[in-house]
Amino acid sequence: MRGVLSRFNILSLIAAGLITASFKYPWWTLAFASGSGGGRAILYPYVIAGELPELLGYRRTAQMSIMVPVLVACVVLCLLASPLRGKLGRIIPALVALLIAGVLYAFLRRIGHVARGYGVPLEGHAFGQIDIAVVEMITSFGRGIYLLGAGGIVALLASLLHPWVRIPAPRPRAGRDQADTPSGS
Repeated sequence: MRGVLSRFNILSLIAAGLITASFKYPWWTLAFASGSGGGRAILYPYVIAGELPELLGYRRTAQMSIMVPVLVACVVLCLLASPLRGKLGRIIPALVALLIAGVLYAFLRRIGHVARGYGVPLEGHAFGQIDIAVVEMITSFGRGIYLLGAGGIVALLASLLHPWVRIPAPRPRAGRDQADTPSGS
């Protein structure tokens, strides 16, 4: 078993796991409460869940249809880069880190636009406006966004530390090498 795992960049594999785990948890939540009820929008990279999407009229944005394939490609690239040696093994995780930074920037810019539209901060408690009603709103980042950010950082570390984080190949035992070589020349 050790021989099979001997060539993998462990940080690249961890980055792939963190990116994958970010799909399971919410990235951002917007909840509101008013006298007539309340609602919540829970944003994942692939869907908007909760009651608020019914008011918005959509459950997916155009950005999501781009973001999900990019993140899936990042996972695949991390897995493919892990056993690679040399420059290619360093460049691919750095590319993944850049792609994740781009996804995070685009996501934060989009939810910043949404939050400004309601008159609330990206994270916190405030009174915002839906149509003509003023409602109490709470916004918060979820675990998913933090997992994705951690995945990007680990991918960058996988690139920078590539020669040192690879699990070394097992070395042949001295006893077997001597026994396999013919004695006497």
